[in-house]
Amino acid sequence: MPASDGDFPFLSLDERDRRWEVARTIMDQHEVDALLVFGDRDGAGSALWGTDHWLTNHEVGSYVVFPRDGVPIAHVWSINPLVDHMESVERGELSWLSADQFRLGRTAEGMLRTIDELKLTQARFGVVGIERMAPFFPDGIAPWRTYQGILDALPRASFSSVGEAYGKARLSRSAEELEMLRKSAATGEKMCEAAIEAAQVGATDADVLAALTSAAIRDGSWAHWTILSAGDEDISWGAPMWVHRGGGPRKILNGWVLRFELFPFYGLYETQQQLSIAVGDVHPDIARAAEVVERAYETGVQALRSGFPTFGEVETAMTAVIKDAGGWNSTPNIHTLPHGAIGSMGPFEPQDWTKAYPDSGERSRNPTGGGDLELVPGMIYAVQPNCVFGRRRVNIGGTVVSTADGVEELNHIPNKLIHVDR
Repeated sequence: MPASDGDFPFLSLDERDRRWEVARTIMDQHEVDALLVFGDRDGAGSALWGTDHWLTNHEVGSYVVFPRDGVPIAHVWSINPLVDHMESVERGELSWLSADQFRLGRTAEGMLRTIDELKLTQARFGVVGIERMAPFFPDGIAPWRTYQGILDALPRASFSSVGEAYGKARLSRSAEELEMLRKSAATGEKMCEAAIEAAQVGATDADVLAALTSAAIRDGSWAHWTILSAGDEDISWGAPMWVHRGGGPRKILNGWVLRFELFPFYGLYETQQQLSIAVGDVHPDIARAAEVVERAYETGVQALRSGFPTFGEVETAMTAVIKDAGGWNSTPNIHTLPHGAIGSMGPFEPQDWTKAYPDSGERSRNPTGGGDLELVPGMIYAVQPNCVFGRRRVNIGGTVVSTADGVEELNHIPNKLIHVDR
C-alpha cells in the first residue's frame, strides 16, 4: 500500500525501487547499457504519457539518462524544478531523487555531458520517446534537434527503441498505483456532481467548467483541461471555442446536451470520465444514442470481466454495438491509461460535412492502435462509448481496472445519460 497523509495517498520508496528494477530488467532483455527517456513535451503540467515521471516521481518534462548500474539522472529545463525539489525536501516531503540526480540543461549538450560523466560514450542505449505515441504524436515526442545531436556526437554508441516494452511494463499497475488511481477517479465523481449541480438553462458553459474545476482542486487533485461541447446539434470535441479564439462563454438553452471529458490528475495519475447532461427537453435521437452507449458500455465491461485476451477483441465488441445501431463514434470507445492501446474512431462512411475538408472523407476513421495488446490484471481502461446520429452525440463512461477476479469500476455517475430539468 502507498504511504498516506489522511485521505491523500502518495508513492513509497518501495514503489520507486520496484520501477527502477523493472527498468533494469528491460535493459537486460534488450541488451542495452542505459536508457534515454524523453519526457512529456514542453514541461507540461499533466502527464499524457509520463515517461519521465514514472522514473522520477517529480515534475514532468525532464529527459532522463538511466545507466544499468546506476540511478536515473533527470535533465530539467531551468533552475525552477531544482528549487521545487529543495523546498519540498526541506518540508519533509518524500522525494524519489536526491539533489545529485538533477542536471540543468534539457538539451543534447546537457545530456552528452552526463553521458560522458558516466563513461557511456560507446554504450548501447535503449530509447523511450521515438516510438509511436498515439493519438497525438504518431512520430514520437523526442525533439529532433536534441536526439539527432546525441546521435551525431556519439558515432561509436548504438541506439534502439525500447518504448514499446517500456510502455507495456507501465500498463499493469501496482497496488500502490491503484490507490492513487482510485483517488483520482473519486475526484472525477465529485467533478461530475459539481457539473450536474451547475448545469441549468441560463447558466453558461463557463459556470459549469468553473464548478467542476473547483471541485477537483478542492479535492487535492488537478484539472488542467476539460473537454466540453454543448448544444442541440453539436459533435465538436475539445475545449469551448472561446478558449482558443475569445468571444465569451455561451448560455445554456433548453434542449441542449452538455458533453464532457474530464481528466482529473491526482499525483499526476490520470483517470477519465465521460459525462453527458441533457438539459430540459432534448431530441429523441439523444435518448436513442443514450440507450446504445449504455449497451456498449456493458458490452465492454463484460468483455473485460470475461477475460477477452486482447484489447482489439474488446474494442471490436463495443464498436459493433454502435455500428449495428446505425451510429458512429467520434472518439475511441475504449483506450488504456496511459495511451498504450486506443480504439478506432471516426465515421464508418464519409459524411456530408466531410466533403468540405480535403482528404478527410476516406481517411476520417482512425484505425485501432495496439489491438494485439494482451490484457492482464492491473491494466487500466477508459471505457467511454459514444454514439453519433446525424449531428447529435452522447458519450458516457469512466475508468475501469481489470483484476484477477474480473473488473473494478472506479466510476458510476457518468455511466449513463444524466437528465436535469431546470
